[in-house]
Amino acid sequence: MSVALYNASPLGIAFLSPIAVADCSTVLVKLFWHDEGGPRVPAVVRHVTPTEHGYLVGCEFAQADETLCEMALAHSALSHG
Repeated sequence: MSVALYNASPLGIAFLSPIAVADCSTVLVKLFWHDEGGPRVPAVVRHVTPTEHGYLVGCEFAQADETLCEMALAHSALSHG
């Protein structure tokens, strides 16, 4: 799914999404859309706010969670052949 960056910090990211994302779910964020080989970063959804343009989704990076990082790397490898 393609989203629009709203803001980012060392601890997390927020984006505008056309669809709602469940609180506490894990998303795999591709930080550099133009880098086809770039890995995805796991993040946990902390809040979802409806807006006139979709949903503002705030996420906390989960790079300390080894299982989520392995899942993100596996997804990245599948996405790039």
